[in-house]
Amino acid sequence: MARKVIGVVELARVCGVSKTTVSAALGGSGRVSEDVRQRIRRTARKLGWRPDPHLAQLMGYLRQSRRGTPTCNLAWLNTSHELHRWRERPWFCGYLSGARRRAEELGYHLDETWTRTPGMNAATLARQLRARGVAGVLLPLPEDQPLLRTLTREEFAWVVIDEAELELLFPRVQADRHGNMRRLLDETSRLGYRKPGLALDPYVDRISQHSYSSAYLGWCRTAGVTPHLTDLPPSAEPETITRFLRTASPDLLIGSDNRLRNWCTSAGRRVPRDIGIAHLNLAADVAGWAGINQNHEPIGAAAVDQLVALLTLRQFAPAPRSTMLIPGGWKTGSTVRRHKPR
Repeated sequence: MARKVIGVVELARVCGVSKTTVSAALGGSGRVSEDVRQRIRRTARKLGWRPDPHLAQLMGYLRQSRRGTPTCNLAWLNTSHELHRWRERPWFCGYLSGARRRAEELGYHLDETWTRTPGMNAATLARQLRARGVAGVLLPLPEDQPLLRTLTREEFAWVVIDEAELELLFPRVQADRHGNMRRLLDETSRLGYRKPGLALDPYVDRISQHSYSSAYLGWCRTAGVTPHLTDLPPSAEPETITRFLRTASPDLLIGSDNRLRNWCTSAGRRVPRDIGIAHLNLAADVAGWAGINQNHEPIGAAAVDQLVALLTLRQFAPAPRSTMLIPGGWKTGSTVRRHKPR
């Protein structure tokens, strides 16, 4: 015999509270104390209560309809030190355009909020989001700052886009950097390149849990190729690449820095005749190069899909971190050629 599914009314009677209190506790709305919320949830689990996703979606729609059209449903939190600094990154703008288009398709409005506004703190941010009718928040490439450590986490649904040094127990959507690196190496190997060298910003590799470097080293080991790596931070000088080319003599240079082509030329290497270049994150600043298209807009759209799913199921409380990886695609360009190995 199938076990009877307990309802909100029976759960309220067992817990000795009202139906409204039970709904608030199970939905994570923040309108009840933490002690009451945890007590009701423990009782619900013990009695076998399970949420009905179809009912949750319907009730969410009805609540929104009663409020009228909200001024904002989803928030895009810009945590950069400068208001427009992140817009200087062409690949990052793709996240926003993909997220905004997907939000509009689903009937939501995406509002940008800068967390570095003078006087901004976690409490002020929460008040602003509530005033704008925000229920779900996107955190693109969050930078470490005190505000993010003290967020009101159970009042909103959160999804992180891309990597971050700050460990946040929110679902995450990002590029499959490990798979992208292996795809790049496979494609350039088919073109005849046999001595790939990797010049990478150590910060980028670190926040990605060394996805790039570990994939590169693993591929080289499997292919029987000697690996050649060098650090290339933003403060690097052209001499960094010149020394690397002289000591390692790679026939292919892999990286995510838009200075690579000019620096190779300055070192006396003709691209792609003397050396090929493959970029790990193609965008407008390296138009025409060969490398990996990380699918920035699909990443932004997938983040909105995940956020709306959380809102539909009213899952606001932090949960064990889950990560959705979006694979990129190889794109040939003027910086590589079909190469005859030396």
